[in-house]
Amino acid sequence: FGDLRIADVTNSIGEVFITGGEVQIPDGTTYVGKSGSGRMTVSNVTVEAKHVTVAANGGSHGSLNLSGGGIALSGNLNVGTAGAVTNHVEGTAGGIDLASASTFTLNGRMNIIFMRDPSVNGPHWGLRWRGVDKTTELSAMHAAGNLVWNDNGLSRPGTVHIFYDQTNTYVGITYPPPGSVLMPVPGSADAV
Repeated sequence: FGDLRIADVTNSIGEVFITGGEVQIPDGTTYVGKSGSGRMTVSNVTVEAKHVTVAANGGSHGSLNLSGGGIALSGNLNVGTAGAVTNHVEGTAGGIDLASASTFTLNGRMNIIFMRDPSVNGPHWGLRWRGVDKTTELSAMHAAGNLVWNDNGLSRPGTVHIFYDQTNTYVGITYPPPGSVLMPVPGSADAV
């Protein structure tokens, strides 16, 4: 094992699409735009990786696009100034999943787009950071304009926020919302 380097040479262009199966990069770093211009698209699968760097240096550009897929990191996530992460969250939670020991440096931009309401109860997130409370770090990234989200696809837009549930820190919502009463649909198997 070792590094996965997309656009490793100056002025090079590289693109990787991962659309299913099982992908594990347990050692090394996944570079999306190491010295050139790189793009990685992950759809309908979670890639397990140690470290991910998007736009590694001043001369590189990187774009990590998630659509119903995600990256589970045991190590660090570094998004350089010319790096962008876009996460389209579908009906189930997912996207960037950081381990408790991970570090997260965001000098570029991360945009989390909530496409529709969740299909299961619980936290509906586009970013999860396991372990101790990281709301201060993520709130600073949001205030600086580096970490943004769009929740117009939800039935209750304006409800996505950064929160900690004593186990993980999330960018997302709790579903169902606190204080909600769920009623069975008349004629459904759950209705009496």
